[in-house]
Amino acid sequence: RKRASARGFEGATLGLCALLVATGASVRGLEGAMLGLYALLVAAAGADALVKDQVFAVDVNGMNIHALVATPKVASCGTVILVHGSAFSAETWRTLGTLDVLAGAGYRAIAIDVPGYGKRLSGPHKPKLGDIPVLLEKFLQAAMSTNEKVVVVAASMGGSLVNPFVRRHADRVAGYVPIAAVLAPGDAMASPLPTVPTLVMWGENDSPDSAKARTYQRQFPLHQMSIFPNAPHPCYIQNPALFHRLLLEFLGAAPSSRMRVVANWDSH
Repeated sequence: RKRASARGFEGATLGLCALLVATGASVRGLEGAMLGLYALLVAAAGADALVKDQVFAVDVNGMNIHALVATPKVASCGTVILVHGSAFSAETWRTLGTLDVLAGAGYRAIAIDVPGYGKRLSGPHKPKLGDIPVLLEKFLQAAMSTNEKVVVVAASMGGSLVNPFVRRHADRVAGYVPIAAVLAPGDAMASPLPTVPTLVMWGENDSPDSAKARTYQRQFPLHQMSIFPNAPHPCYIQNPALFHRLLLEFLGAAPSSRMRVVANWDSH
């Protein structure tokens, strides 16, 4: 399959708009249809992406961490790290279409299997408390040959691994996408990180005005919050089209008039 071009997307979107307007579709229906079309085109572009099962030897108590790595067919625009929630696994991102969407947009995507979760592909034991703050840092040392910036997506439990990395290595974080992510010990009292672009995602039915949600907004001043309408805790799974569209807009891969905060890939 050929990668969907911007012109092809524009033409298809205009055609869909004309059809929906002619049939009297509502604004929300139009937006939903456009989101679905966009995600479909980008996912189709990445459908031939090479997705490999890889195991990385990580310098943390001899851990071997399994990951799904999707490589775009063209030169990579950057790397996106995906860390799942406690009830899910790296496979969740493949099933959801996220790996195809990212590869189709030109990004290398690495979905980690957290040790002790999912099918236990990274081992049966959960990380020890003392290992958690350095686990993602050591994983990236094993998985990447350079210290290039990355965008990190953390769903729920994934925040316990990602937040320490973001705090210790803010200069390596092009952007952070916490999805109702848990807080790591000390997060609530830590100093804010004013330079990390952050897209906070939350389900409308998952207390988006909770103390945890407010902590993310306070700790990451350079943020934008997106609340998924009528969505539960794993809001991205209920509405993957909206999730993918927002993620691509945040990465800078899709045109957007609503995204006020975007990832900063500048290495300087």
